[in-house]
Amino acid sequence: MKFALEGSDAEVSTKWVASNTGDEVKFSAEYSSAAITFRSRFPGTTAYLNCNLAHSTDVIYRSLPTQTFALFDRTQAAALLDLTRRDVQVSLRVRHHDPDINAMFNDPENQPYLLFELDRVMRFERP
Repeated sequence: MKFALEGSDAEVSTKWVASNTGDEVKFSAEYSSAAITFRSRFPGTTAYLNCNLAHSTDVIYRSLPTQTFALFDRTQAAALLDLTRRDVQVSLRVRHHDPDINAMFNDPENQPYLLFELDRVMRFERP
């Protein structure tokens, strides 16, 4: 991954490959910060900048129905809603052993329409 900050227009470039026997997923994206349509962060700025996590929800597991686990997290997100911009390149290639999955991902009519960037730190706590 490359995050080059130049002036007020940060550039993001990332490429990765996930594979196992017979299956492979290749993803790449390059875009400028001007292409980001939406940004959010949780918790609020003060707690976020202090690297504090905040309670966001409670989780109950089916196998432990009498116990509640508190989920604490810190999240920063950005979304690109217009992938047709000239400063946005997104590529997703899938090679899968299941022919239906292969056909679905490699159909030229099935193009990405949204890119969501997420940076998240999470912690579960049991009371």
